[in-house]
Amino acid sequence: MGFNPDGNPLAEQDARAWAREIAKTNRILTWDYSLTEGENSILPHFRFDRLFQRRKEERARRPTAGDRIYHDPLLSQLSLFESARSFVDPNGDYQLIAGEFCELLFGQPGRGLAHYLPLFEVIPDWGTIPS
Repeated sequence: MGFNPDGNPLAEQDARAWAREIAKTNRILTWDYSLTEGENSILPHFRFDRLFQRRKEERARRPTAGDRIYHDPLLSQLSLFESARSFVDPNGDYQLIAGEFCELLFGQPGRGLAHYLPLFEVIPDWGTIPS
């Protein structure tokens, strides 16, 4: 939605008017590195609150027709799982989805691991939501 690394529509970096014009003749697919792992990350991230928020924004601002996320092989399988679910239900609860993923991977006791996953976001890095 914006011409900057975080895809935010800020001032002259707002891409929404361009998108509306392009959508008259072409589908628009977006790619936002910073919604999950980010590029050149040195540690895994847990940014699914931001991922689900962006899905809601994209749906509200049509004409985006889909999206890609970027993932490193850190929490990438969880990132892909969360991203896929965000397309189907952008109003879903990313924390419950993380618990579902951990349960599928580790069995019922794994659901409790999801509680600790946000701790990966303790070191601010590119794409971190400012407090």
